[in-house]
Amino acid sequence: MVTLTDLLEEASNDDTAAAVGRQLGAAMAEKVDTDLAALFTGFSNSVGAVETEITVDDMFKAAATLRNNKAPGPYVAVLHPYQAFQLKKLLAGNGNTPMNNHDLANEALRTGYVGQIAGIQIFESTVITGPDSAGDGFIGAAMSADALGYMVKRSMRIETQRDASLRATEIVGSMAYGTSELIDAYGVKIIADAAL
Repeated sequence: MVTLTDLLEEASNDDTAAAVGRQLGAAMAEKVDTDLAALFTGFSNSVGAVETEITVDDMFKAAATLRNNKAPGPYVAVLHPYQAFQLKKLLAGNGNTPMNNHDLANEALRTGYVGQIAGIQIFESTVITGPDSAGDGFIGAAMSADALGYMVKRSMRIETQRDASLRATEIVGSMAYGTSELIDAYGVKIIADAAL
C-alpha cells in the first residue's frame, strides 16, 4: 500500500498515481519471483559449492543430471548476476584467448548475455539468495518447466480508496497466488560464489 497525499499529487507534473501503480505492480512481480527462487534450495540434486566460482562444467553437469532424470525440455537456469558474470568471464577469456566456442564467447562480449550452455537458456535475477551469512555463496538453479508450480488464484489488482481526513488516496496492490516444488528430480541447485 502507498498513501499518496493530495499535496504530493498536486505538486507533481507527472501522473503520480500511475507511477505508484507501476511500482506496486513491479513489487508484486518481484515478490512472485522471490518466492519461486526460494524453492531452489529445496532441490535434492546440486552442482558446485559455496566457496567456489561457477564453471561451464557446472552447467554441463546440471544438464546431464536433468537429462538423466528424464526431465522434459526446454531447460532454463536462473543465476545471480555475479554468478553469470563469472560464466561470461570464462567465456570471454578474461583478457586472454576466449574459449573455443567463438559464437558464445562473442555474444557474451558483445551483449553481456550468456545465452545457452549445454542446452540450458540462462537468465539473471537479483532475487537469487545465498546460503551463508557472508553473502558469498548463492543458489541458482537449472530446471525443466515442470520442476516448479505457480498458481494464480487472483491476478494482480490495484485499487484506490480516498481518505478525506488524511487528505490522501490509498493505493493498494494485491494478488493471491501459490508456489510449490512439483517434481524434485526436474531441478538442480547451482551453488557458487557470487563475489566480484
